[in-house]
Order: sequence, then C-alpha cells, then structure tokens
Amino acid sequence: MYIICAVVAASLYAFSPLIWLYATHAEVFSLNNLFICGLIFLTLKFASSPTPTTAFVGAFWCGLSLTNQHTSIFFILPIVLWVLFVGRRFLLPYRIPHLIVCFGLGLIPYLYLFVAARIAPPGSWGDTSNGRASFTTS
Repeated sequence: MYIICAVVAASLYAFSPLIWLYATHAEVFSLNNLFICGLIFLTLKFASSPTPTTAFVGAFWCGLSLTNQHTSIFFILPIVLWVLFVGRRFLLPYRIPHLIVCFGLGLIPYLYLFVAARIAPPGSWGDTSNGRASFTTS
C-alpha cells in the first residue's frame, strides 16, 4: 500500500504542469527541483530511521541546495526546525557542530566566485577579490 501511495504522489508531483515545464526546459528550476526532491527524500528517510549519516547528508544537501536557488530556504527552515524538534532525543549536543560543518561544506560552491574573480576579468559580480560589494559602472 505504501508503494502505491508513493508512486501516486511522485507521479502527481513529477507530471504537474509547472514542474514538468521547468524540468523539460533549460532553466535553473530543474536543478532546484532535484535539490527539493532530495530534501524531501532525506527528510522522509530521517523520519523513518533517524541516523547520524542521514542527518549529516541532509545538512550537506541543505547547504548545497542554497547555492543553487535561495528560495530553497522556504523548504530548509521548516525541515530543520522539524528535525531539531523530532530528533531532539537523537541529535545530541556534540553532533550539532558536525551538522554545522556539513552544512558549511555544502556552501563551498560559493567560494568559486572568489576564485573565479582572481582568474577571470570582472563581470557582473563586480570586484569580489576583497569580499566587499564594490561595483563599477562603465
């Protein structure tokens, strides 16, 4: 019965008009859909059997999804609050720093902006070599 419900739910999501449109066109939304589906999958996996590995991968996936689309925060905040509430017996205080590190590792693609600023000429991001937003007009 669970398998049938899962297939129906996945099909309704995958073939809904807006999701189908964004998944079949070259836009950033298809990658965002992948990250959101991954967040939902990891949340359900954590709900069924909470393990440290699932929590660490979930924290990494949350950070990585924020590097693609900032609207992911609308999924991440409720999930994080739910995981902290449900997993309060499971997520012991010494695991919280590990979760923060995993989340930070997911944000590593942002470092590429600073590396690329030193290699490539300034573009639409402005001068990112010093970490301040100093845009020049030409």
